[in-house]
Amino acid sequence: LWRRTLTTKLALGAALLFAAPRRSVVTLQQRRDPRADGQLGLAAALQNIVERGEAATLDEAQTVLSQRGHAASLQKLVDSGEAATLDEASKLAGQRARAASLQKLVDS
Repeated sequence: LWRRTLTTKLALGAALLFAAPRRSVVTLQQRRDPRADGQLGLAAALQNIVERGEAATLDEAQTVLSQRGHAASLQKLVDSGEAATLDEASKLAGQRARAASLQKLVDS
């Protein structure tokens, strides 16, 4: 039995070795900045909000996106059971933000 297991593992290892995609060599100059990718994603998200008619300008779209993110973070607190209502979640988030800013003052 152990021989079959070992043979199977060796066969699978060899199959994975030969089936693995080949990676091309990327020089430092060819690497993309991940922050640039994030900025491209943000620009696309803002443009989509404008194209759907939810905002007239990219600045308004930024406000819409920010409000959605805030609402999602509050809903996450409710869903996790840390808060019973969205009002309670808002208060909790405010307390945490204040505590974080005070801790930042202490740490600096």
